[in-house]
Amino acid sequence: MDAVEKWRKLPLKYMIFLIFGKFLAGVGLGVLLTSYLQQCNWITYGWGIIIIAILTQIPAAYKCLKK
Repeated sequence: MDAVEKWRKLPLKYMIFLIFGKFLAGVGLGVLLTSYLQQCNWITYGWGIIIIAILTQIPAAYKCLKK
């Protein structure tokens, strides 16, 4: 089965997890980039958001990649 077809057949719940996880990853990278411009404690928040983004994508990736 084609990889695109696997993603299309995902249930809505898992698709929302994927989209939300990618959004959080982008926000986390944005926070990390601003942390290098200002020396605040934004580095911890950026890494925290990226870890949450990865954790939200695990169920959908597992569902799609298992045989």
